[in-house]
Amino acid sequence: ADEIDDIREKINEADDALKDDKADIDEIKHEIKDASKDLKTDKDQVKKIEGEVDAADESLRKDTAEIDEIGAEVDKALGAVVSDTDSEKAAREDKEDKAGPEKEDKEDNKEDKEDTA
Repeated sequence: ADEIDDIREKINEADDALKDDKADIDEIKHEIKDASKDLKTDKDQVKKIEGEVDAADESLRKDTAEIDEIGAEVDKALGAVVSDTDSEKAAREDKEDKAGPEKEDKEDNKEDKEDTA
């Protein structure tokens, strides 16, 4: 009878250990489900962020193209201004060359009057 009681005790201990293992397995399964949900959420967030990055990248490309276009217009306008300035300078020099000594005499007379005053 003692042997039977020992066997029953061992069976009960094994049964308790089995119940503990099942509880541990259930807990691990629950943790895996939670981790899986977290992973899916993280993947969704990554996809969302990737979409935002792609949209920002496209916007940056468009902005860069607009900036390049504006830069080309500015360069063209500056070229026209420089050309106009060069033309004005050439016209002024031509006018001064035609005025020649008369203008220089007028300037000398003006300086003389200033010196006298």
